[in-house]
Amino acid sequence: MTCTIESFEWGENDGTGDISYTISFKEYRYISASRSSVVQDNASSGPADLSTPAQTRENLRTEPQTSTQEYTVKKGDTLTAIAKRLTGSSNWKQIYNANRSVIGGNPNRIYPGQKLVIPGG
Repeated sequence: MTCTIESFEWGENDGTGDISYTISFKEYRYISASRSSVVQDNASSGPADLSTPAQTRENLRTEPQTSTQEYTVKKGDTLTAIAKRLTGSSNWKQIYNANRSVIGGNPNRIYPGQKLVIPGG
């Protein structure tokens, strides 16, 4: 049985030097999923069309991102927050790779006023 330790308590109950303990386990269960799908919720596009099947992750990975938009960094922005707001995903690496020449070697150093190209935005 695969498990994890949920709790472990030990101590000496009397002056004999004997140690007593209590241990609780939690069973780990493996989940097998044969297929998964991702449904993107676009609030601005109106109600979702439920008649078309959801795309699988493999299809989403291989689709080329053709649209881009420009974004001006504001005070307090992070690449993760920008990615989540403009693309719906917290994958900041695509934005960083597209703007490496603007941002430089450290993706944590973006400054207000920088113009970034947002792929797939």
